[in-house]
Amino acid sequence: MLEQNRTLEYIGLARNGIRSAEPLTDILNAIGRKPMSAEELEAYRNKEKDREAIIEKNKKAKAKRQAEEPVPYLDPIEQSEDGRWYILRNQKLKILNLAMNLLDKNSRERLESFVSETSEGFQLVLKENEFDDKTKEFFKRRHPQKVFI
Repeated sequence: MLEQNRTLEYIGLARNGIRSAEPLTDILNAIGRKPMSAEELEAYRNKEKDREAIIEKNKKAKAKRQAEEPVPYLDPIEQSEDGRWYILRNQKLKILNLAMNLLDKNSRERLESFVSETSEGFQLVLKENEFDDKTKEFFKRRHPQKVFI
């Protein structure tokens, strides 16, 4: 779903009986700043070249008033100060609502890793889950602007 639709701003999964972060893996992997391996970067660069070729081909087709080929979308990438490359997935998504589920402290590590990869302005709603006080305090201290618990 998130590989095809990059315009979503809100995903509401409240009251779904979600017990752990494991069933959310595909969703969590499709959002945020993800590190790229050398092979992934090379494949991305090849896709960029293919995309540019389509754009050039479409310019010629447009001049001849012929049908244009669809231009594939590529998620943006960025290089960090240490030289590592990251792909930025679903940057328009601003809220993931997981309130009123059955998530507990066993999901803390995966959710914390996920929130660390998200952009400024992103919000993860975890209210009324089964987190213990220590986990709630951890999120409040570590991500006060991103996690609502």
